[in-house]
Amino acid sequence: MTFGRWGKVRSLAPPYLFGLAAARAGLPVFFIAPRSGGKTTIIKAVEDHLKERGEAVDFISRMGLRGLRKKAKWLNKVQEAVLVNDDFSLIWGSARSDDYMLGKMMELITSLSYDGRYADDGLDIRVEMRRLGFLSGVQPYWLKAMMSHRTFHTHIGQKCIRYYFLPAWPSQDVDELEARELLVERTEEYDAAMDFKIPREFYEALIIQCGPTRGKMYAERLARELRRLIPKRYIHQALKFYAVRLRWEEEIVSRWLTDTGYQVDVRWREYTALYWALRYRPCPYWLLRLMLGVSGSHPASTRTVAEITEAGVSVGWIAKQYNSGQLYIVANPRIIKRVAWEGR
Repeated sequence: MTFGRWGKVRSLAPPYLFGLAAARAGLPVFFIAPRSGGKTTIIKAVEDHLKERGEAVDFISRMGLRGLRKKAKWLNKVQEAVLVNDDFSLIWGSARSDDYMLGKMMELITSLSYDGRYADDGLDIRVEMRRLGFLSGVQPYWLKAMMSHRTFHTHIGQKCIRYYFLPAWPSQDVDELEARELLVERTEEYDAAMDFKIPREFYEALIIQCGPTRGKMYAERLARELRRLIPKRYIHQALKFYAVRLRWEEEIVSRWLTDTGYQVDVRWREYTALYWALRYRPCPYWLLRLMLGVSGSHPASTRTVAEITEAGVSVGWIAKQYNSGQLYIVANPRIIKRVAWEGR
């Protein structure tokens, strides 16, 4: 019951531990979940935990050239650090009119995460450090734009891990501050001995996302840090559990090459519907509307919820079900079994 000790916030525990391990391993991670899906809670809980232990953490958002130089100076000083951002759209949105700065920020983060070095003599920036982790949240709606952008193909795609929130258990809503306190309070740490075998599924999942060289290296760095947080008797199963979430990108992203470059299609509607069907089992139709932030009497509001629901139904991830006159969406039992935690 490695996740069971978190009680009512156990559905947040797996991504929290993954984020904490990635931060300590010096890896960049994007958490993919709908609005109100728990991304901010997870990232802030990781930040809380690291700060409690005196580790260097800093929030990053909108940044210009002066801010980039200031951040580089700080990174040179601390040598080991984690940068956090609870919503990548803040970085993306502020940089849409300045692709140059977006590219520079991600070049800095991914280069330092990968091998600890970054140099841009034109901007008079040079950084060498031992470790840099980066955590950020991304709503599914943003995925297509992000994966179609040149920055994804040059810096993000093969250097940043994408973790897809797929709740293993139905969960209740918990106040953010209480959830963060519970996550941090119940975190236990163990010796980071490599006294276990990394499952093939975990290697494959990271190789699919980041390529063979980085994928293998990331798998070993991540597994070592996850072992600090998960007892030996559960670590093998936990890595398989995480592999399912990493490989979900194969289920929702289609990417192909044309004469004009890469084209991307993302099943963000289907993934959104599946997330809520897994989190609330079953999820009432009226609650789905609330979680999507859709309101008002305009026909487009009702149509938005219907389109997302039908998208999930069309790929077989969810189904509609009536009970006592109430409409619910329910997750496919095969998917529930696939994302389940088998530890005891």
